Amino acid sequence: MLKLCFNSTTLRNIELFQSLSMIKTHGYEGVELTLNDSHLHPLKHSSKKCYEIKAYCNDIDLEIVCLAAGGPTLLGQKPYEPSLISPSPIEREKRLEVIKHSIEFAHMLDAPVLNINSGKPTEDIPIERAHHLLRTGLQELLDYSEQLILVVEPEPDFFIGTTGQALELLETIPSPRLQLNLDIGHVFCSEND
Repeated sequence: MLKLCFNSTTLRNIELFQSLSMIKTHGYEGVELTLNDSHLHPLKHSSKKCYEIKAYCNDIDLEIVCLAAGGPTLLGQKPYEPSLISPSPIEREKRLEVIKHSIEFAHMLDAPVLNINSGKPTEDIPIERAHHLLRTGLQELLDYSEQLILVVEPEPDFFIGTTGQALELLETIPSPRLQLNLDIGHVFCSEND
């Protein structure tokens, strides 16, 4: 049976528990909870907040189906930076750490899926090097995440920006726990077909 879910990022300017209530009230059975400054930040909130969210969602019968760990300002004011393909090892490590905290939150919330993105390409890093860094980072996250499913979401103007690029990436990392999150809105924005 098909169940409809709603991404909380759309309601990021509304208090989290009110947002979750609105999602349920409007007929959705699940939520993709986007980690951000206003709802749940993986570096600023504690396990206590996760358990409060989980208890609330249980009370209103709203399933947390996914966490999205690609919030634009999780690590600073420059959107989506640093990323998994940043030239600096120190900067890449910051992104890996925020995703690892997100993985821990996913476990606490019983969310089976964590959604991540590649980051935006820069002139500082050649394409092959960026591919290598992305594959290396994703493998580290797979090793860290136990049974959690990691999904890569192609985003317009990102290093992995199309379905084809995402599928090529997935072929280079043979893990059933690394999958594609197909955002139809992004397909409409960045693909011909």
